[in-house]
Amino acid sequence: MPWALFIFTRGVLIALQSGHMPDSKLTRCLAPATVNMALRVSLVIGTVLNLINHFDILLGAPLTTTTGVQMALTYVVPYCVSTHGQVWGRRD
Repeated sequence: MPWALFIFTRGVLIALQSGHMPDSKLTRCLAPATVNMALRVSLVIGTVLNLINHFDILLGAPLTTTTGVQMALTYVVPYCVSTHGQVWGRRD
């Protein structure tokens, strides 16, 4: 069986095989369904927040490096929140 992922955590290298991953918080974060949902949430929420917070850029204001970083981070935060909610919301 092919090895899908190697994770180094707490000084131990863990090899996770595709289809046989242990059910841990980390594997839930990396699960395709979790990543897919978090990306969709991030795209929608991040775009709305960028339109609210950086509307002046659309009207012709110059785009600086700082503003570009802020706009990128606006997508990271909803991704992290969505992933956290999906992983920690599951009580097994």
